[in-house]
Amino acid sequence: MSYRMALLILGSLALAACGGDDGDDGNTATTTTSTTDEEENPDVHTCEHLGEASVQVAASADAATAPVEELGHVTYEVTLQNMQGVYSGFMGLTVPADAGGEYVVFLTTATDLKVVDSTSTTLTVTDDCTEKPCSDVCATILSRYEVNLPAGDYTLAIGPTADAKVRVLFSATAHAQ
Repeated sequence: MSYRMALLILGSLALAACGGDDGDDGNTATTTTSTTDEEENPDVHTCEHLGEASVQVAASADAATAPVEELGHVTYEVTLQNMQGVYSGFMGLTVPADAGGEYVVFLTTATDLKVVDSTSTTLTVTDDCTEKPCSDVCATILSRYEVNLPAGDYTLAIGPTADAKVRVLFSATAHAQ
């Protein structure tokens, strides 16, 4: 396989992973404009991801039995537990060695987020949303938190909320700002 062909394939995969060109006219200017819009306001990119197909996760009622997912640039749709009319739950998260770092966590419901590492230490999670919605271009971003996630295993406590389901997206801080 030639070097140019390999670059073309890799470029196509990267473009497809983040939505690519929504236009079907073959005009590359559309792709350039979309990328420019995302660079100016990454909430546009985040909103697109929150609306895409998601990884389904059924949260547990306690941290010990939390289902574990590997961190990826995907949307997780978490079905929370009904706790006497209020919803909350636990989800495990594994951050691979090559993916550790600062993250922004976007949620589609206004709720609390707590992150605990494998040594039972509660991480500092900074609420980055002063008004609901948290974005002027994406009404589905109702919570936004910043957290440092070095490689390792974590348990997320989501809730309480009135919503039975919440979509969660992790985005590297550099990509989300």
